Amino acid sequence: MREEQIFAKTLEELSALAKEQGNMLSEEQVTEAFDKANLNLGEPQLEMIFAYLKNKKIGIGQPADPFDYMSRRSRCRYSLPYPKDRPSTLRRRRP
Repeated sequence: MREEQIFAKTLEELSALAKEQGNMLSEEQVTEAFDKANLNLGEPQLEMIFAYLKNKKIGIGQPADPFDYMSRRSRCRYSLPYPKDRPSTLRRRRP
């Protein structure tokens, strides 16, 4: 197999493993997977892989933060307490 194919297969396997583990991997799991595939990656390449996994909503060393993937509007809904004394937003019809 070519090196690019091995790299892609390793990423797929890591994604599947992360799914089994609640979308989370450890740094050791990532580095071991690429070492086992005989791909000698340096620190810059590993950082790019960690960024790729984070973009796929996979946490490295800790669960992925759901707020990273929410829209700005959704974040506001979840982060602000709902005021109990909020006036009704429904308009009354005029007679």
